[in-house]
Amino acid sequence: MTKRMRNFVRGVGSILDIAPKSRAYKHAYTNKDSDRLQDDLERVGRDMCNVIGRTDVKRKPRNAA
Repeated sequence: MTKRMRNFVRGVGSILDIAPKSRAYKHAYTNKDSDRLQDDLERVGRDMCNVIGRTDVKRKPRNAA
């Protein structure tokens, strides 16, 4: 089999997922969903603290009237 034909067969095989060139399971998450959710919420909290810390807007008190 020529190199060109072998590359063609590999390409067709990867499209049909018969013999994929890379392993899809390497990209799968190994952490639990709850751990990933906690990490996301902590990251969002840190971002919010950074934004709040950067704003120096002083609010005027509301009139009691």
